[in-house]
Amino acid sequence: MEASQKGDDNWEKRWAEGRTGWHRPQPNRSLTQMHPRVLEACGKEKLRTFVPLCGKSLDLLWLCDQGHHVTGVELVSQAIDEFVAENELTSSQSTVTNSAGDALTLRTLGDTGRLSVYNGDLFKLDKDTLGPIDFIFDRGSFTAIDYETRPRYAEFCASIAQPGTCILLEKLDYVREEFSEFGLG
Repeated sequence: MEASQKGDDNWEKRWAEGRTGWHRPQPNRSLTQMHPRVLEACGKEKLRTFVPLCGKSLDLLWLCDQGHHVTGVELVSQAIDEFVAENELTSSQSTVTNSAGDALTLRTLGDTGRLSVYNGDLFKLDKDTLGPIDFIFDRGSFTAIDYETRPRYAEFCASIAQPGTCILLEKLDYVREEFSEFGLG
């Protein structure tokens, strides 16, 4: 089984059972507070933003409302479906091919043309597929990814970044053995 697929069944099951305690009913406070500093650091007012393992995060809408072009990726289609329904968004679906020839599902959400989410494996995305990224916002992906896969994830983020890309990463430090029941570790 591929490293990125190791915990896929766990995430599908958690969404199906409604065990999504990481989801918040408002945009992330660190993001909203740090936003002016991110704009200053990036040197742009409108950013091409990437949100890995986005779930149904309201950060997507908040970033889009700030005028940014927002692209997320989420493994679990139920999360995207719930996001669309709960926020009364339109949704269209297309297939995009990455540079390795893998077919990826892309869902364009809302009517701004600035919000889209790839449904599938994060590691099948690449710089050519995503295009230029000015800002990566990681609210918990690094924490959620299997410990052994984190170096690959860090390499992935570096591979999609361009000179000047800003990254805001929020993570949780924990003792792996104590949190294994939550899918962490």
